[in-house]
Amino acid sequence: MGMQMTTGDIEDIGMQAMTPDIEDIIRDIGKTIRDSRKARGLSAADLAARAGMGRMTLQRIEAG
Repeated sequence: MGMQMTTGDIEDIGMQAMTPDIEDIIRDIGKTIRDSRKARGLSAADLAARAGMGRMTLQRIEAG
């Protein structure tokens, strides 16, 4: 006989399809930070200094 699926199996498959990939979330956060920084007219160095981090660290965050 064939393999039977339970309701729990179907729910697990549905949740996987609906759950955003963590890489997509990280990219979205970085894009939001970059877009907000630019909208406020701040350079990466300015925002990094205000946040207490290095410019390269901020650029890595923005890049996702």
